[in-house]
Amino acid sequence: MLLLSFHIISSAELQLITR
Repeated sequence: MLLLSFHIISSAELQLITR
């Protein structure tokens, strides 16, 4: 569960960075 949330957060941050 923790890994899943971490993956989602990483994805969101990645999208913000590549914006």
